[in-house]
Amino acid sequence: MRKLLIACLITLPATLSGCNGLFNTIAQGLAVSQLTFGFDKVELQKADIPFITPNAKADLLITLTANNPNPVKASLDQIGFNLLMDGTKVGVGSLNNGLSVEPKGTAPFSVLVSIPYAGLPTAAMTALQNRKTQMTLRGMSNISTPIGNIAVPLELSKSVTF
Repeated sequence: MRKLLIACLITLPATLSGCNGLFNTIAQGLAVSQLTFGFDKVELQKADIPFITPNAKADLLITLTANNPNPVKASLDQIGFNLLMDGTKVGVGSLNNGLSVEPKGTAPFSVLVSIPYAGLPTAAMTALQNRKTQMTLRGMSNISTPIGNIAVPLELSKSVTF
């Protein structure tokens, strides 16, 4: 019995130190799942001229902010979304090079979205007539952790006026 007690006391620190790494991993996973995103602004970067430019499109630079309310760093591998304009899908955007958000911090990032004119007419005409549009980003953010991948839904809306 005494030998068993001594063996337990000797192996206990090693066992607890291994658990510490697991607890940190779980804490990082929870931090990522609690990230919030802000839809800051939309800027027109480039607009091709239809009938002159082949495959004419408009390029929008969408600026977002990731907010991490947690005491541990959060890392995103990828964000992918559909861009909707007044409820109509007009483009696709993604951030593929990752993003880290410090504990209790924010990290702004921008995504370039190309909108082909071919898929835009109804939504664009409505927006131009009203001189405003409701833009929605709908997609997923993907996080890779040592305990597996975590997918966090993303849906943000912003009223944009011209």
